[in-house]
Amino acid sequence: MNLKPLRPDQQQKSSARWNYQKNSEDFIHWVNRLGIERTLVGRLAHQMDERFHLRRVALIFLFSLSISFLISWDFELSYSGYKEGDLATADIKSPLTFEVVDRGETDRRRLEAEESIPPVYDYDVALYDQLVSRVR
Repeated sequence: MNLKPLRPDQQQKSSARWNYQKNSEDFIHWVNRLGIERTLVGRLAHQMDERFHLRRVALIFLFSLSISFLISWDFELSYSGYKEGDLATADIKSPLTFEVVDRGETDRRRLEAEESIPPVYDYDVALYDQLVSRVR
């Protein structure tokens, strides 16, 4: 074997890092060989990126979208292992929604509300005759 000592500027890089860097450079050269920036769409995308910082806007949009999805995601952890007489350690939300209406109480409150409203006008049958007699 022919081993020579290396100068400080010729220090060997670790093979894992070198392979990663080599693959990255190969990918960049491959993308550059495609010539996307020479097409109309490529030029437009490049101008939009320089002008409006599309990468930053796209990242902010994706971040906002993912956060809003996580916030609005309605997941429920239901535990049905309780038996009659057991104490629940947390509130349990029913999967069903229903409404119970007490007809008698509802009608009573509706009548109270109608009676509490003052009349808008008083109907007086004799008023017409009084107005006609004043005009003559």
